[in-house]
Amino acid sequence: MDLYAALVEKRIPVTEKCIEIADTCDLCGKCDMQCYFVTEMKPTIVMRALKKMIKRHTKNSIAVRHPTNDPVLMELQEIVGDYWATNDLGITVTYSSDPCPLARPRTPEYVIMPN
Repeated sequence: MDLYAALVEKRIPVTEKCIEIADTCDLCGKCDMQCYFVTEMKPTIVMRALKKMIKRHTKNSIAVRHPTNDPVLMELQEIVGDYWATNDLGITVTYSSDPCPLARPRTPEYVIMPN
C-alpha cells in the first residue's frame, strides 16, 4: 500500500523491486485476511492497481530505475547477501513510516533483511 501510494504521488520512480513485487503477487487474497484482521484494510485491491500500473509502465517501455551500488551497500551485502540488503526505493519507501504519532515519515537509505 505504501509502495503504490509513493508511485501514484510520484515520490519514487518505478524500480526493479517495484516490478518484482508486482510480478510475484498472484492476487490470492490471503493478505486481505491477515491485514484486515489487524488494520481493517484490504491490500488485494491496491495490489491489483499496482500490477496494472506496472504493466502499463513496462508496456510503454518507460525507463526503470536501477539501484546504485555504493560502498556502504556493497559492505552490507557482503554481510547478509546481495538479495537481503538494498537501497532500491521500491523497498526503502515501504519502511518510511512509523506508527508512532510523533514520528515523521523518513525513507531510510538502506533496508537490511535477515536471511
